[in-house]
Amino acid sequence: MMNPFKRKACVQIVFFFCVLLSAGPLAFAARPQQQANRIIDRVYDALRHADFTTAQSQLDSAFANYFRFPPYELAELHTLQALVNDYNGDREAVLEHFELALQLNPQVKLDPLFFSPDLQQTFERLKNSTAQRQLQRPDATEPQIRYMALRDPRIDAAWRSLVLPGWGQIYKGQRKRGYTFAAITGGLAVATATFFILEKRAENDYIEEVDPSLVPTKYDTYNRFFVARRSLLLATGLAWTLNFLDALFTSPPQYPPQAFYFEQHLDPVGRSIAIQAGFRFK
Repeated sequence: MMNPFKRKACVQIVFFFCVLLSAGPLAFAARPQQQANRIIDRVYDALRHADFTTAQSQLDSAFANYFRFPPYELAELHTLQALVNDYNGDREAVLEHFELALQLNPQVKLDPLFFSPDLQQTFERLKNSTAQRQLQRPDATEPQIRYMALRDPRIDAAWRSLVLPGWGQIYKGQRKRGYTFAAITGGLAVATATFFILEKRAENDYIEEVDPSLVPTKYDTYNRFFVARRSLLLATGLAWTLNFLDALFTSPPQYPPQAFYFEQHLDPVGRSIAIQAGFRFK
């Protein structure tokens, strides 16, 4: 029969892991979205006060973290950037950001409270011309800026690390970190299993002892293995939890190290292309 203290400790550990598994992804998904909404609100607040410097600063921050925004919000940010560019007199940048907004969300609309009638007319003309171009095959030599939506690997990495420590980090490209978590957690798990076996043997020796003078010694040996096994079990659970949280919240490497690189550069008018190759030494 299992010791009541052992049963309670096991139940607490299982409950703790269930809470992490259910609440972790929800918190991870909600937090970036809340931060993204706050950035958009700060941009609008700055524009209401005609503070274009602050608005530009917030927009720069948003574009640096574009992966936090869904396409429709990113399209809205591009329209706001066009508004700031119009204030700065950069007409070419206005058209560029309007085009990017339409690529992300062809149904995007301008708020008449912020955009002048002239900007609205410009946007509508561009919107109509973009729709017409989509009905025809564009010039293959014309360079175009396109967004590529990439799946955030952290959710997939989290459940992998929950199943096997270090697997999620390796999945994200963080091999050294993954091997470290696998070695630490695996070592603790092996030590826990070893002390569990020793504890059971000591428990049997204690139960089967018939010499009253040796009973205290047998009990002390059993108790030492019990305390050590329980401590190792808690350490294993802690390492497993840290491994799960690391896989869930740490960002994957943005630029994986590559010894050899191959790059292509197209000039703005699409009349020439430059190819560059070489080695990087880190």
